[in-house]
Amino acid sequence: MKLIEGLRYKIGLRKFRKTARRPEANVIACNLYKAKSIGIVYDATLNEDFEKVKAFVEELKSKIHIVDSIGYVDSAELSEFHTKHEDFKFYSKKDLNKFFKPISEITKEFCNCKFDILIDLNINEKLPNCFIVAESQAMFKTGLYSKNEPVYYDLMININKNTENLLEELIKQTEHYLKMINT
Repeated sequence: MKLIEGLRYKIGLRKFRKTARRPEANVIACNLYKAKSIGIVYDATLNEDFEKVKAFVEELKSKIHIVDSIGYVDSAELSEFHTKHEDFKFYSKKDLNKFFKPISEITKEFCNCKFDILIDLNINEKLPNCFIVAESQAMFKTGLYSKNEPVYYDLMININKNTENLLEELIKQTEHYLKMINT
């Protein structure tokens, strides 16, 4: 079974790489606190990662009108922990097609939102989240630097992989660099 799933994953990755949107030359960069809307994509499988993203989302909501997030839970079903947070959106393996592409209404709605900034807080490659970031209608996209994947970010953040807590460091660096943008 794992062999078949691995093969489907590779096919999905190949399809993703063919269709991933490249950054546009006429990108509209926006300062973090001048943005009217922000979308955040992340891996919500681990509760401690969700708590870090939740704190960041709540901080942003105090300064920005619209902050929306969607987390991928790498399991067949959402746990009780995920379902008790009504203000946050989650999707799981049951919301994917056989090639790991998200097909639920919640993911389609998120991709169709025209956020001023989309922040990808994935530390490890999660193909379902890659599809969401690539298909997002956001004006400006930022995420962790990767030399392996197609460049669908307008700003890539390079952090030291030996850092003790990569997610906290990515959040800190993303916030730092998005505050520096002067439009």
